[in-house]
Amino acid sequence: MAKTKDREIVRARCVLEGHENDWIEYDVTDWTVREFRLVTDLDFDDALRSWVEIYVTEWNITGKDGELVPFPGRGAKAADWLNAYGQIGLELTRWLCVTPYAAMREAMLPSKKRVTRGEADGAQE
Repeated sequence: MAKTKDREIVRARCVLEGHENDWIEYDVTDWTVREFRLVTDLDFDDALRSWVEIYVTEWNITGKDGELVPFPGRGAKAADWLNAYGQIGLELTRWLCVTPYAAMREAMLPSKKRVTRGEADGAQE
């Protein structure tokens, strides 16, 4: 986990073949045990609308055409998110839907075990 301007950022890296350089970053600053409980019961729609579109601060995702998919941004309109999702293949969409859980697991690790330490904007913990 990296700290950036008083925010705690966790990066979830993609493990899918051909997408090893893809990642998504979550702002987990205010996450508590409540969020942990909620994230374990997510369905795909909730994962996207209630987590990705609210807590993600940046991503590096390669679309179906091999081009980077522009990050719509926190607070973007639903149409902008739908446009971005339309550029991402089904397999990568499935990965995207489990990233809230991956981010939560990473956030709960002791700082020495985290894989994302110091990666967001070069900030150090």
